[in-house]
Amino acid sequence: MTGVGDPGGVCARCLLNQFGSGENGGKACKNKRRIFILRPGELFPLVLTLPTGSMKEFGVYVKRLLGRGRKTNAVVTRFSLRKATNAGGIASRRLQSPKGIASQP
Repeated sequence: MTGVGDPGGVCARCLLNQFGSGENGGKACKNKRRIFILRPGELFPLVLTLPTGSMKEFGVYVKRLLGRGRKTNAVVTRFSLRKATNAGGIASRRLQSPKGIASQP
């Protein structure tokens, strides 16, 4: 990933992307992924921002879909959250394994 702005550059080498640079031992700059979700009957997508702790689970789901020859934009997906706690004891929510419901026509 490459950051834009100040400081910008390669995120993996940035001091702000290291644990301990932010509050409670976290990172000052966090990796996130935005997912655009189009719900039935709506013209504009909803934006879901996945936190760092949820990206691996979402990546596994996408790879599973692609391995079955399906595209992410051709599947109805159910998202849900589960309770989680980080190493500092701070409660949060994480993406629970997404479920592909059915292919769109």
